[in-house]
Parts: sequence; structure tokens; C-alpha cells
Amino acid sequence: MAGQKSARTRRPYRLDVAHFMRTLGIATPDQLRQVDHRAVIAWERLMREQDGAAASTVRRRLSALSSLFKHLVRHGATSRNLVVAVSRPAINHAEGHGISAGSCSRMASSRLKRAGRSSLPFVAACRISGKVALAAATMHTAGQFRQGSTS
Repeated sequence: MAGQKSARTRRPYRLDVAHFMRTLGIATPDQLRQVDHRAVIAWERLMREQDGAAASTVRRRLSALSSLFKHLVRHGATSRNLVVAVSRPAINHAEGHGISAGSCSRMASSRLKRAGRSSLPFVAACRISGKVALAAATMHTAGQFRQGSTS
């Protein structure tokens, strides 16, 4: 995984696999090879029902475990990826992950400040609560800028 994933991905994946092993009392590679898909389903259910883990956490942990089993299959340590058959929590696409109009406007301003004098206006499009807002900053000839926000 070192060559494929960033350090910011590898560390959480390592912790997620450790969570799986700790939860199921797996201490050796042989014990890990003996795990079946029912254990993975039980772990997923435990995270959801007893731990109250968020759907995104459950998906990430299952993804980490799937990556481990993919590696084990590739290197002949196990015959199949047990996580593939486990259904993962649905992604809530209606849930917003946008930023405020003010943050969008500040991003546009910050970009212009870093760019110095420029003849091109900079426009940042940001998703705000399901809508797209535009924050524009326009450079004046003296190097000052004016910013505004529209929805």
C-alpha cells in the first residue's frame, strides 16, 4: 500500500485494520487467514449498532480491511477478499459538505493576494448548502482588489 496510498491514508487504514484485529481478538497472521466473511459482517454490525460509528467511518474501515485482503490475495496468503461481499452503508448524497459564502469569498481574496498584480479576475465557485455560490475578486490597476459574492 505504501506505493499506492498517501501517508494520510495509510495511517488511518493501519489503525482501522488494528481495530478489526483487536475487536475480533486476532493476534497472529494464521488467525487472520482463518477469518471468514461472517466475522467481517459481525464487525460491521458491531461498529454500526453497538459503537454507533458513522456510516463514513464504517465505509472507511471496510475499505481498509478490503485493501488488506486484496494484498493478501495478491501475495497468495489467502484465497479471496472477504470484504467484497459485505454491503457497505449507503452514501448520503443529500448531506452537504459545502462551505459558507464568506469562506468562499475569503478564498478568492487570498488567491488574489498570493498572485500579486494580475490582469485576470479570479472566480471561486463553492458549493454552499446544495447551491453554488460565486465569489469574485477583481484586481484594480493599483494592485488593490474588490470582492463580492453572488448566489
